[in-house]
Amino acid sequence: MEREVLCGRMRRWPLNRFTDGLDLIIDNKKFDIPTTKRSRDYLRRQKVYGQIRTPDEGVKPGFTKPNSKRHRMNPGGGVHVCAGISNCRVVLWEYFTGSWSGAKAAEMYTGPIKKTLIKHRGIKNRYLIAEDNDPTGFKSGAGIAAKQEAGIHTIPWPRYSPDLNPLDFSLWVNIEKRMNASAPNGRESVEDYKIRLRRTALSTPTAAVRKMVEAMRKRARLIWEAKGGDVSED
Repeated sequence: MEREVLCGRMRRWPLNRFTDGLDLIIDNKKFDIPTTKRSRDYLRRQKVYGQIRTPDEGVKPGFTKPNSKRHRMNPGGGVHVCAGISNCRVVLWEYFTGSWSGAKAAEMYTGPIKKTLIKHRGIKNRYLIAEDNDPTGFKSGAGIAAKQEAGIHTIPWPRYSPDLNPLDFSLWVNIEKRMNASAPNGRESVEDYKIRLRRTALSTPTAAVRKMVEAMRKRARLIWEAKGGDVSED
């Protein structure tokens, strides 16, 4: 019901409200760091891009993935990132260590996020961002207090809606594909991977990011038509 109601409003927004009206669209992700060609190949086989698997397709050739228990591999490491889109560009790419929490979110709001907002949107009394309803960080007491201190306001966001956030439904896959395409043949250190990952993310073409952000309105309409159901169309 909540998804249907909120998406019913968002489907009527003009496109420039998504592309220009929002000061920042943010999300978090953990990236595995494959340090060898073998681990890179393993992670590629864990993903099926561009396919929507119906229940009867789950075991067909081309749709199966390696058994995670029988063929488990440590890729070499992992890294957490808080990323953000503004003006149809990836402008925030901040690594953080440790578990995500209210304290970590507060540090992010008053530090990297506020700095990014000032740099790309100017000094304002009120910034408007889109984020999910993560209760451990974004919606925690510490997170909310930090947003108030930084002058950050959020748009109402439907719960359980990664299919509405352009980072979730498009950007992460876009970056992973380009990372695979530019991967070295041999070993790559964790630090070198993080440098390449950041460079790849920040160089995402503006036209591609604009397409992702504009898709938010179409997805809001599809969710509304599905009465709050999930959508998977790119």
